[in-house]
Amino acid sequence: MEEEMTLREKMDQIFKKLEEQDSNTKKKFSMPWSVKIFGKAKVKKNYAIVQTISTNGNVKFKMIQIEGDVVDIGKKIPQYHEATAEHVLRYKKLPLIIVPEWNMVPFSPASNYRKAVKEGELSTAQKTIISKIEANEIKKKSPVNWAVILAILALGAGAIFVLDYMGLINF
Repeated sequence: MEEEMTLREKMDQIFKKLEEQDSNTKKKFSMPWSVKIFGKAKVKKNYAIVQTISTNGNVKFKMIQIEGDVVDIGKKIPQYHEATAEHVLRYKKLPLIIVPEWNMVPFSPASNYRKAVKEGELSTAQKTIISKIEANEIKKKSPVNWAVILAILALGAGAIFVLDYMGLINF
């Protein structure tokens, strides 16, 4: 007769299998093989890795030639986007351009930084605040040296004891 498993045992078995799958499937991000194979050869001919972000959130990587500070990401119908030096990033020494399909101007680190400064969203402000908080938490040394005060009290008590023992002071 086959032994039936309890619900808890079944759940434990399922969770154990899921954990094994998670540990086996974690992978580090890497560029698509087409970019890896052809990337370095085409960089010399004004090609760049173009990461297109579609309106539905999908991301695609392509090697596209930059012609006159413009890249064409369209398949059948041309879809031109800026590709000036301000918009070019680097990925492992290869030029990279991040292009949202809905915007003619690609992502620009310089304009993004200016916008963050203008709106007060810089992470450096967080670092400054954290360092101020940490500085306030660290207790500063007091100007009074307690070891010296205790030594003076001990010597005073010793002197009073000696003077009382000799009979020079009566308490």
